[in-house]
Amino acid sequence: MSTKPKTTEPTTTEPTTTAPIRRGPQRETLSVASLPRLRLGGTMSHLAHAHEALALVRDRLNGDQPAGHRPLAVASSNLDHIHHFGRGTDPAATVGAGADPTGDQLPVEWLVLLDGAPLVWRTKVLTGRSYPRLTGADLLPAMLADCARTGARIGFFGGTEPAHQLLDRALREQYPSLDVAGYWAPTREDVLDPQASRRWARTVREHRVDVLVVGLGKPRQERWIAQYGAATGARVLLAFGAAADFIAGTVSRAPGWMQDHGLEWAYRLAIEPRRLARRYLVQGPRAFARLTLDSRAVPAAPATTAQTPPTTCTALVVTYNSADELPGLLTSLRDTPVSDLVIVDNGSVDATVALARQWVDPQGPRLHVVQSPINGGYAAGINLARAHTAPDAWLLILNPDVTVRPGCVEALLAGAAAAGVAVPTILDRDGEVYPSLRREPTPLRALGDALLGGRVRARPGWAAEMVYDRAAYRRGGDVDWATGAALLVSATCADVVGDWDEGYFLYSEETDFCRRARDAGFGVRHVPTAVVVHQQGASGTSDRLAALLTVNRVRYVAAYNSAFVTAVFRAAVAVQCLLRIHRRASRLALRALADPAVAARLGRPTQTTRRERPIGSES
Repeated sequence: MSTKPKTTEPTTTEPTTTAPIRRGPQRETLSVASLPRLRLGGTMSHLAHAHEALALVRDRLNGDQPAGHRPLAVASSNLDHIHHFGRGTDPAATVGAGADPTGDQLPVEWLVLLDGAPLVWRTKVLTGRSYPRLTGADLLPAMLADCARTGARIGFFGGTEPAHQLLDRALREQYPSLDVAGYWAPTREDVLDPQASRRWARTVREHRVDVLVVGLGKPRQERWIAQYGAATGARVLLAFGAAADFIAGTVSRAPGWMQDHGLEWAYRLAIEPRRLARRYLVQGPRAFARLTLDSRAVPAAPATTAQTPPTTCTALVVTYNSADELPGLLTSLRDTPVSDLVIVDNGSVDATVALARQWVDPQGPRLHVVQSPINGGYAAGINLARAHTAPDAWLLILNPDVTVRPGCVEALLAGAAAAGVAVPTILDRDGEVYPSLRREPTPLRALGDALLGGRVRARPGWAAEMVYDRAAYRRGGDVDWATGAALLVSATCADVVGDWDEGYFLYSEETDFCRRARDAGFGVRHVPTAVVVHQQGASGTSDRLAALLTVNRVRYVAAYNSAFVTAVFRAAVAVQCLLRIHRRASRLALRALADPAVAARLGRPTQTTRRERPIGSES
C-alpha cells in the first residue's frame, strides 16, 4: 500500500474540464432515477450527456449526505461490460446493484454510462436520438478539476506502486491543489478475498476519501464496488479502469480520429495484442450479438425503487393437502420478522385447514386462514391472500413445503429494499443448492434445454434457461427471474406491478410477475445469504403438470414476443418433447401444443395447486 499526505502546494486555478462537453436537454430535477434507460445486451445503461453525469457527481459531493446514504457508483458500459454482466447473474449486472444486503451499509447507486461505439449506435436505433460516448478517460479529468476546486478528497484503488508514483507526479503538475488522500495497490488475491477486501475498505474509510477511483479492470472493479464500495465511506466511486493510467502516461490513448470513429479498440489491440486479442476478437463479437438480440427501452425507474426495509413483513402461503409439510414452515417462521401469515387453502381434503387454525405459537406470526371458494390456481391464491393484507405490506411468498433458515427473511427484506423483488438460495431436501435462478426464455435457450437438458450444465447462458454456474449462487446479484417457491416483494413493487396473472393457473406466473417488475423499473435480486429448504416434489409428480408447464412456457413467450419468435420457441419446445416421446408427459404436452382445446383443459386442473416438480422438468 502507498499513501500520500494532504498536499500543501499553493492553490492554482485548474481548467474546469479537459474534455469537450456536449450539452443536452436540461431537466428540471436531475437524478439517476430521472435519466432514461435502456437494456443493452442484457445490462442496464443510463442515457446521459457529460454535463449531466458531472452534475450528478457534484450533487453527491456537495449535498448533505446523512448517515447510511447510498454512495454513487459510476461505470462505463461497452461490449466488455456486456460480456461480463449481460448474463443477469452478477451483482453489478444492472443498475441498482449493491453491497452485501446483510451488512451494515446500504447498497451503492449505479450510474452506468454509454462507452462503446456499438452501444451508442444501438441506442440511436432504439431511441432515434444521439447520445455521446462517455468514457472514464474523458470524464475523470473534469472530475479531478472539480475535486481540486471544491477540496474533495480523492483516492486511487488498484494498479501498482510504480504506476502510482507516475500518477502522483502527473497530478501534482496538472492539479496542484488536488487533495489526494492515498494510493492503494491491492493484489489480485486481496481483491478476491472477502476478509482482505474488508480490511482495504476500512483503510480507505480511515483516510476520509470522498471520491474513490477503482481501477481493477472489468469485471473486478464493478464487483468490488458492489460488495465493498459502501464500506469505504466514499461518496462517489468511479469504476474507470485505465483512466488513471492515461493520466499517468503508462498507457497511451488512441488518436482523436480513431476515438471519433469508434476505433479505439483497434488501437489498444495493436498496442497489447496478447492481452486483448481474446477480449476484442472472441468475446467482442459474442457481446455484439447479445447487444443486437437483447436490447430494448425500459420505463424510468420509480423514484421509490430503493426503500428502507421495514422491521416486519407479511407471509403469503397457498396450500392444498399440505398438512404434512405446513408444521415445518410454521415452526421455521418463529422469531423472524414475519408478523402475519395469510394462508389461502385451495380446497384441501386433509387436515391442512384444521391444523392451521389450531396452530398456536406465541413466538410465531399471527395466522389468518382463508378458504378459497374455488380452486383458481396458484396465482389466484396469491391474489386472494393479498386482498387480506395491509396496502403497505411487504409480501413474503412461500410454498407450504419450504422451511426458512435463520436470518433469511432479514436478508430478503434488505434485498427487496434495494431491488423490489428478492429471492433466496434454495436447498433441496439433501442440502444441495437447487438451480433456482432463471434467464429469460428464448428460442435458443429452449433448444439448448431440449438437446442438452440438465446433463450438460457447463454451457453458455444463451443455451440454458437455468443458471447452473455455482459461482452465481455464491455471488448473488440481479437475475431475470427465479422459481417462485420463495420470494419477497417490497410494498412499492407489489403496488406498481399489481396482481399476479391468474391465466397461468400454475407455472410461469412467477416468470410473468418478475418480467412485469423488471419492465416497471424494479430488479429481481438473488440474495445468497438468504437460505430456504424446499422439499421439491414432496407430494409426488404429475404428467399433467409437466405438460401444463410446457404449455405455459409457450404462453408466456407469446405474451411478450412476436408471432415468429413464438413459433420458433414452440418448435424448440416440441423438439424437447419429441426427444422424450417415451414419456407420457411429453406425449401429452405435444397434444396440448397442437390442440388449443387440450391446452385449455390442462390450464384448469382440479387435483392440486401444489408447486410440485413435474416429471422431466429439468431434462
